[in-house]
Amino acid sequence: MGFRILDSLAAWNGRIVDPGGQNNFPEVSDHPNSSQTPTDLDTAIKYCGQALELLPPGHSDRASSLNNLAVVIKARFDQAGDGADLDMATEYYEQALELRPPGHSDRWHSLNNLAVAISDPFDQARDRADLDTTIKYHEQALELRPPGHSDRSSSLNKLTGILMARFDHTKDTANLHGL
Repeated sequence: MGFRILDSLAAWNGRIVDPGGQNNFPEVSDHPNSSQTPTDLDTAIKYCGQALELLPPGHSDRASSLNNLAVVIKARFDQAGDGADLDMATEYYEQALELRPPGHSDRWHSLNNLAVAISDPFDQARDRADLDTTIKYHEQALELRPPGHSDRSSSLNKLTGILMARFDHTKDTANLHGL
């Protein structure tokens, strides 16, 4: 059909949304006016949910819609700290990843988003399993960003940061293997 699911979201707090982008919403902390209220986020979540409902399983834009919904729910978690939001965002990121199997051009993006979402519980509870899963996803995303890829440095920095977090948590120098 050719339409983009975010056409119904004309703007995010005064900024035009790029319907062709992978992460169609600016990060709350990166926004020049980071005073979005929970109402703004709730409304964005409602619209993203409605957009997702228009894309049945098998639709080519469903993974992007799942990702967009997860981004906004994660932003609400970042602002309000409700663990249920993080669980929901992680679930949507996982669903988006399932729709982007190995070889899909946007798989690295889903891996990265899922790794970031999973790292939040580690930051709070210091659960080693969350940390190891985060590292696994960052390593997979890095493999999809070979030397010369414009975002490789970002993947390297994220992986370095999470490896350092594991070292800080365990004090085991073997955890610095990738640095």
